[in-house]
Amino acid sequence: MGGGARLKDIAQILGELGFSLNLICYLSDSTYNLKRFNHDYKDVTEFHVPEDWRRILKALIIFYILYEGIKKIRGTDVILSHSTSVTTGLPALLLSKIFRKPLIVDYIDLKDDDTPLFIHNMVLKNSKKIMTISHYLKREVDREYLDKSCYIPIFIDSNLFQFKEESRKEVRECLGIGDEILVGYAGSFWYVEGVPILLRVFNHLKQIFPLKLLLLGGANVKGSDDVTGLIKKMSLGKDVIILPPQPREKIPDYLSACDILCSPKIDNKINEAANPVKIYEYLSMGLTTVASSVGEVSNLIENGRNGFLFKAGNEKELEKVMEKLILDPELRALVGKRGRDTIYNHYRRELYQDKIKCLLEESMGE
Repeated sequence: MGGGARLKDIAQILGELGFSLNLICYLSDSTYNLKRFNHDYKDVTEFHVPEDWRRILKALIIFYILYEGIKKIRGTDVILSHSTSVTTGLPALLLSKIFRKPLIVDYIDLKDDDTPLFIHNMVLKNSKKIMTISHYLKREVDREYLDKSCYIPIFIDSNLFQFKEESRKEVRECLGIGDEILVGYAGSFWYVEGVPILLRVFNHLKQIFPLKLLLLGGANVKGSDDVTGLIKKMSLGKDVIILPPQPREKIPDYLSACDILCSPKIDNKINEAANPVKIYEYLSMGLTTVASSVGEVSNLIENGRNGFLFKAGNEKELEKVMEKLILDPELRALVGKRGRDTIYNHYRRELYQDKIKCLLEESMGE
């Protein structure tokens, strides 16, 4: 139960291991919609719920999610929830208790504001195993549930996320990019992502160098920065290209068009606990990645070797790193290759098949 890139990668592993899946996903959207479809080994039910719905309306969806789960529970050996949230963790826990099925929680974020603390704790307490994606979250879980804790970081499909010269040419031609250096960002405009920081640094550097900026994403969550307003205020309309969120399989094509990829996350507790999948995708592309040194990113990127780090919020430091990379294409190529090697050798999906298989078998065998 759940959604997002992390769950898709886990689902891919389960499919490769011969498991069949019933996926129930709760997704924020502009309008309410219910979608059902079958894809390979997956039977998928998606609840698309408007972000601006009142909490009481969102709470009612839980009963619908629970109903869908009851219909699919027959023949199920284990229940996996991608969070402890009230919309996924709670229905998963109830199904686990009612039908006596083991529950595995993939603990990927801090407790959200809409989930009461007692529900968050109850989901963790009653799970068989808790997968954590960052060392921060693992330390948090270990304090209460050491025997259940299992560190499984982000892993990705390195065959999907790899540089393609043909895609680079096609996308750059489509976007009207010539010889300019193209800086890329993929993700939401949520305030924790720090997109305004990147915009301000870009605005200064473009006065000196031939640059373009590609923003692949949008203000699709509450608390997003007014990125389009900032672009207008800075008169960057001709230099910044905004494209809406794309299907995941299309993202590598757009990233291939870029020369430098950036993740300017701010320094706060949310990012300290996180392990952003976009950084792994960036590195896997073999393109130089520049990221703020907050949270798990500092354990993944070795500054100057397989990527570059800057202090979160320090625009002068980011500008200095970007200028260095703009002037040195050979350095970009070298560091980009090392980034790709890091993902292939340590974080490609195939390396985590056995670990996840053992975790499932242990949960079902207890």
